[in-house]
Amino acid sequence: MTDALPTLPDRAVDGHKGTFGTVMVIGGQAAMPRMMIGGPAFTALASLRCGAGLAVLAMPAPILHDGLTIAPSATGVAL
Repeated sequence: MTDALPTLPDRAVDGHKGTFGTVMVIGGQAAMPRMMIGGPAFTALASLRCGAGLAVLAMPAPILHDGLTIAPSATGVAL
């Protein structure tokens, strides 16, 4: 296969979460009847799985805990 994309570069052995970038996801809706939690939470989770060093999940305070349950490696900020 000659037209394959190049692979990602290797991560530095002495790297840390600050070396690999930060993603901030702002979203969610706490109002009933349609609480929206999954989109922002899964976006934060996907960014970490794709190589971001740190994901910050900013959601309304009543649903922040639920969002962090989906993406436990993210850092939470209540709106």
